Amino acid sequence: MMNTEMSRLVNARTTRRRLIQGAGAVASGLLPMQVAAATAPLGSKTFVLVHGAWHGGWCWGPVADLLRAEGHSVFAPTLTGCGERLHLSSAETALQTHVTDLLAMLFYEGLTDVILVGHSYAGFVISQLASQAAEQIQCLIYLDAFLPEPGQSFADLTKLDVGQMADRGRVAPMLTVEELGIVDPAQQAFVGDRLTPHPLGALEQKVDFDAETLSAIPRVFIQSSGIFAAEAKKAASLGFLVGKINDAGHDVMLTQPAQVAEVLLSTAEGRHAA
Repeated sequence: MMNTEMSRLVNARTTRRRLIQGAGAVASGLLPMQVAAATAPLGSKTFVLVHGAWHGGWCWGPVADLLRAEGHSVFAPTLTGCGERLHLSSAETALQTHVTDLLAMLFYEGLTDVILVGHSYAGFVISQLASQAAEQIQCLIYLDAFLPEPGQSFADLTKLDVGQMADRGRVAPMLTVEELGIVDPAQQAFVGDRLTPHPLGALEQKVDFDAETLSAIPRVFIQSSGIFAAEAKKAASLGFLVGKINDAGHDVMLTQPAQVAEVLLSTAEGRHAA
């Protein structure tokens, strides 16, 4: 489905939903201003949290809980071939597959004004997604993430021969839980049990997006480890708002969920990112 057509259908669905909500409120005797108060918390935001390679939506659990406790809508999908969807991995699973996962979610959930957050590998995913659904994205947040140029792949930026590293079309985790910055033994066990091989095609496919389209969307880069120090500098040179969470490690959403939630909320509210 073309992006413009998908956007039209999303807007139509949102309008229908509001009409249904409004009709129900009128029937119960609520006034229009009361309808708005009943259907959306004041200041409520919509966050879509996209995990990195070898992870799944599970890694956002603590951050999602904190954001929802503040009255916000949070979606943390697991991409095809990852986490609990590992069994869906195939030779055809690629970066565009993951972008399509999210395009479908935006459509079926009727999401607009999205604060789109990508961790690590998901820098590729959110860049391509935002280019294809720019009218639905309010802000882009790269959390210790790759900041690719059009035509680059994970394999290009890491200079790794991921094809040689693959087994049955999947690439095993490249970092240990310690290298991800996780020091608590219980959390190490929890994360270690849930890391899964990543689809090879997603690491080899080159990202495709329009840089001018992305430059029109507010963009934020949050560094939490030395792994992406160079990307943070690049983001600053491109005019991103750049922040840093110190001594948190790469898997900052697990090691410092309260700080991550605060950064996301402050960014959503137009305050300084960090």
